[in-house]
Amino acid sequence: MSTAIHTEQIHDPMAWTGADFESDEDLVYRLSPATVAGLEEVTQRVRHMPRDDIELEHVHHPDVDPAAREVYEELMFGRGLVIVRGFPVDRYSVEDLEYMDWAWLSHFGRLVSNNSFGHRMVRVQQEVLPGGVQPARGTKSNAELAMHNDAADLLQLLWVHQAEQGGESQFSSGPAAHNTILATRPDILPILYRGFPHHRRSEQP
Repeated sequence: MSTAIHTEQIHDPMAWTGADFESDEDLVYRLSPATVAGLEEVTQRVRHMPRDDIELEHVHHPDVDPAAREVYEELMFGRGLVIVRGFPVDRYSVEDLEYMDWAWLSHFGRLVSNNSFGHRMVRVQQEVLPGGVQPARGTKSNAELAMHNDAADLLQLLWVHQAEQGGESQFSSGPAAHNTILATRPDILPILYRGFPHHRRSEQP
């Protein structure tokens, strides 16, 4: 069943362009010291558990829940993009940060896999296979990754270490792209609605 083509301009906070922001600060949500302390507390509370078994019921905290709700509201009903700052990445190991991040993300819904191996959290770092072969998947390559979307309602990246070079991230708004095509080339708008094949990035059988 095909999706009905929306033939009107989308007037929604998610239909933004870069010109709508004066600076990156327009997108920033800063975690308060109390929220960070709460995240540290719940991380210690669940550190004995297998990470993938952690769910929202295990990580409720009076100083974390309201902050997560504010971010969730902006993601789902606002611009759909938030830069969260304040994670204590300089004070913990990567393993501990994964637990802390999982505890934070559990406030936003059920974590799902984004690869064929069923991994629900992966490290974005270059890997080289035997024979010097580099995986095609973007999370394991140092090559530039073109604009794309992932098969989940929400996606999060946690920055831990600065790349030696590069590492810039770009984001774009699907509704804004829709509006531009509708205004300039409405004849090709149906292409957006017909569906596209997904590249498995070397993870196919």
